[in-house]
Amino acid sequence: MEQEYLIGRISEAAEHAPSEIAFSFTNLDLVLHTQDIHTAEFCQDYFESYTETVSGSGNQAEVWHIFEVLGNEEGWVVDKESRTVHVFLEQPDKRKVMRIIRSLVMLKDLESGMTMFKGAAIENQNHHGIVLIGEKRAGKTSLALSFMLEKKPENMFITNSQVTIGFKEGKLIANGYPMSMGIRLNVLESMKKRGNHNVVEIIEAIKSTLQPGDENRYYLEPKTLKALFDERVKNHTELKAIVMLKSTSGEKGMSFGQLEPNALLDYLKDYHRRFYNHDSSGWYKLFDIDVEREISNIEAIIRTCPVYELTYSLPQKRRPARCL
Repeated sequence: MEQEYLIGRISEAAEHAPSEIAFSFTNLDLVLHTQDIHTAEFCQDYFESYTETVSGSGNQAEVWHIFEVLGNEEGWVVDKESRTVHVFLEQPDKRKVMRIIRSLVMLKDLESGMTMFKGAAIENQNHHGIVLIGEKRAGKTSLALSFMLEKKPENMFITNSQVTIGFKEGKLIANGYPMSMGIRLNVLESMKKRGNHNVVEIIEAIKSTLQPGDENRYYLEPKTLKALFDERVKNHTELKAIVMLKSTSGEKGMSFGQLEPNALLDYLKDYHRRFYNHDSSGWYKLFDIDVEREISNIEAIIRTCPVYELTYSLPQKRRPARCL
């Protein structure tokens, strides 16, 4: 799809987007122009399940307009000067529009000096934010879910997948973003077997809506999470600790201890690079993201915030006895 052709279509977008809906999310006021009312309502529900501000709240946030344009092309054009995003689709696709808006919100945080990490984030009864990081299947989502299902009114959910960390007004802040939580049914059933009966309700809800082939993974959308967590959802928290999760095999039990900053720096730089490679993502090229500043931010984070390592053993499957 030629860029010139896309730009020529931009002037037509407003005329063909009868549904207009405004909502806010932390750093941006957003106005979505779409031909499909279902897309408008879906995106608004998705973001407002996480936000603590309302449109027109006077928070001096930037205003961006997102136009959905239906035709024979697929793609998008971002104009930073006019603060517009035009999403070109062959047919309505509410999830693609939502993902593009979410990427815009994330990139604005990165542009402002935040650093993105793959991880979950929660807030405890003392209003202290905790970020959980670790390799795939290290238990980030399971631990956050178990924490929230305790049903304590002070426990708050921030995010389960992507979190940005940075300094605002002298405080270290972790921001979360609206995203579905991917849950494996067998993990929930394992939690139940180990005595966590708080998962029974969610297991029953998942089984009632499973389709053939869905047994390995099920996605809970932000609106569902908010209801499941009794409205205890926030989009940011003051960060007080980072916990690195690490699973091992065998019967070593569990260990927990603080790590030295010097031992962490290279690991966190590599962790950040592997999950957020600026060279391979077209979205990063839309904004001026200072990579050196992000590395400097990692150094400042570990000097300010204690980092702990939680190591636990995964139970080994017992082999059936052999009859001789």
